[in-house]
Amino acid sequence: MQYWADYYTRVFGFHRYITLDDKDISTEYSALMSIVMSDDSHSVKFPINEPAAARNKSQIQEYIESLRRSGGTAHRAAVQGRSVHGAQTAA
Repeated sequence: MQYWADYYTRVFGFHRYITLDDKDISTEYSALMSIVMSDDSHSVKFPINEPAAARNKSQIQEYIESLRRSGGTAHRAAVQGRSVHGAQTAA
């Protein structure tokens, strides 16, 4: 995760917004660690997630295995004032 956090700092000028570990994000069966990167205005946030040791497979590992490939972006979200215009231009 640190490699990608450094990459987002170097390439996009993002900074570390928050860091969470398996003590913060876990259930009896799964856990993960996360570094959330953000731009200076905090309008863009990008979580970098990594599995943590747990009783069963982590949610990340299940996602990767279901796609039969390495990691990637699971979802993205954006906030803007003109939602209809934004949805039309994104499509």
